Amino acid sequence: VAELNDKIASLVKEKEEILAMKVSQLGLKPGESPIESEVDNNVEDSDIRFAKLAGIDKEYETYLCASKDFKEAGESKIALDVYYEIEKMKDESPLDFCVRQGWEEYIYQMLVVDFLILNRDRHGANIEVLRNSKKKEVRLAPLFDHGLSLLCRCHTAEEVSRADIMEDKPVQCFVGSRSTKNNLELIPKGKYPYLNQLKEEDKKYLFSGLDEIVSEEWKNKIWEMLWNRWRYYESFCNQR
Repeated sequence: VAELNDKIASLVKEKEEILAMKVSQLGLKPGESPIESEVDNNVEDSDIRFAKLAGIDKEYETYLCASKDFKEAGESKIALDVYYEIEKMKDESPLDFCVRQGWEEYIYQMLVVDFLILNRDRHGANIEVLRNSKKKEVRLAPLFDHGLSLLCRCHTAEEVSRADIMEDKPVQCFVGSRSTKNNLELIPKGKYPYLNQLKEEDKKYLFSGLDEIVSEEWKNKIWEMLWNRWRYYESFCNQR
């Protein structure tokens, strides 16, 4: 146990160093606030990842996404990529590792969901392993963190109207490839997840309560995206 704890600490430290490197590449030092006292007007918007604000003496209203704690009493969590490094067999891929752990159905469902919403951020820390040492049980947490999905890169109505809803944008996927379409190919024939069929009347349910938050342009485009990607998935299953 002590050896495993040491290895976990080492892997976590390594991840923190990688994160610090990524943050520094975005123009920030670890721990530095993205708010700056002055705005550099010579910097192109495409060159930065964080908004640079001139001051903080204003109040801003925004929306937060929250969920119930999915950890049960006595459970601890660990990122899948860290758990994989500890428990994997020689030359075992992340996908094969998950299948061996009995998480096959979960992973296949995840790959389909990520295709439908074009989730671009399914790295190894966005899949969590929940461990209960007393019960000696291990399970995967419900899917979470879908901030980089749907029309996440669209900031204006014009960008929304121009968005290619079927474009296969590059993604991060710890158990798969850089393509959500290609990741569907990882699901063996006969093991496609059974999902409730998407219907026209589902649109009202999906966007319930969002009238004052999301404009009609956004809602219509998101629905068009979900609908067409669902139809693609249905065709994919039938052709195989």
